[in-house]
Amino acid sequence: MGANTQETGAIGPRVQADVNAKAHATMYSFLSAMFNQRPSEELVARLRRMGAQGIGELAQTVELPSEAKLGLEKIAQFVEASKGQAEEEVCRELGVDWTRLFRGVAPGYGPPPPYEAVHLGAVEDQASQVLRNVVRCYLEQGASPKQEGADRPDYIGLEFDFLALLAEREQAAWEQGDDPVARECALAARQFFQDHPGRWVAQYCQRAISEARTGFFEGLLHLTRGMIEEKNQSLSADLCLPE
Repeated sequence: MGANTQETGAIGPRVQADVNAKAHATMYSFLSAMFNQRPSEELVARLRRMGAQGIGELAQTVELPSEAKLGLEKIAQFVEASKGQAEEEVCRELGVDWTRLFRGVAPGYGPPPPYEAVHLGAVEDQASQVLRNVVRCYLEQGASPKQEGADRPDYIGLEFDFLALLAEREQAAWEQGDDPVARECALAARQFFQDHPGRWVAQYCQRAISEARTGFFEGLLHLTRGMIEEKNQSLSADLCLPE
């Protein structure tokens, strides 16, 4: 998620790093919430308050990759198409789709669930190593990502939650003038992304898009895939942090 260059061109590198960390924290917190929490009537109400027009405008005003914009447009279309339904009915429809897409209830019912080891094709011993690697990253940062539903540590929502935590810490450190901690968090987040969600989340989203039964989750998966692919492309550039 980028910032408008006209607005940020004159600011210093430390302020820019702070802005980037805040954008990452917002993005990963949003994605974490969508994957970790079953849709509620409150979510439906918030979407309706934004309205299809507001969501569509967001897709045009915020600097996003094209697939992420497509995702927002599909979410906007869903909000418009479902506005005549009761919130409870929309919530129930979204809940069924969330379960199909993310919970791995049964073979053939939705895509393989979004666990890193599953989508890397890991066999039993390799899967255990994937889990140990993810947990080691969490523990090295003294992190305890939210455990909604006591999910496996390689679940997509928990990996996003960890990235949100690192971005929040980075932003706080820049604001407090603690540059070494800020750099440590930025580097840890980059390495974790490269070693974990960057390796499998886009692949999962591509497979799950065709399984989505609501425009909302089809849009969310496009949005996620677009953001992940953009982040993967940016890894080829050096990480620029204030000295």
